[in-house]
Amino acid sequence: MIKQPPEHAADAEPLFIAEFDEALDQERIAKERKALKNGDTHCVTSYYDGDTRYDLDAPHTVGGSTVTMRGYIVDGSTPTVFKLRRVTGLQRQQAIAVATDSQAFVGACYQLCKNGVVGVTDGFGGDAWDLEGGEGGLPLTDRDVQKLFDANASLPQSLGMAVLNASKSLSDAEKKP
Repeated sequence: MIKQPPEHAADAEPLFIAEFDEALDQERIAKERKALKNGDTHCVTSYYDGDTRYDLDAPHTVGGSTVTMRGYIVDGSTPTVFKLRRVTGLQRQQAIAVATDSQAFVGACYQLCKNGVVGVTDGFGGDAWDLEGGEGGLPLTDRDVQKLFDANASLPQSLGMAVLNASKSLSDAEKKP
């Protein structure tokens, strides 16, 4: 069998937009998801599952049309954009090791968030959030993570999961032949 190449750029900067961000066209997403045939996956689902490694411009076919995650951002809106980096294999494995214990896994997600979020901006190239860590390779501080939590209580865990997904080993399709 011939392998299909990935539709995302494995070296693209991982950019995460929270699923609840008001800049996303939630009505369109819900309508398209409802119209999917059994076994089909929506572009937004692939994005949040980490299949695109948070490449906003990875093409995906939905209902016979090619779309990207970026296309679900409402024109003129300002999404909050989280710039991610991949964490080490050890950091990823430490989180996976406690995945069956929900309380320990929440803590592991917070740690992944601290180590894997390198910047937060309002929009693309917009104003940066005032964080102590992130840029220059520094991990986010506890105060930084508290700011994220204060913005939305599920954000640190969602970001930790995104960092975990962005850091997974290369799939067969992503590896060089």
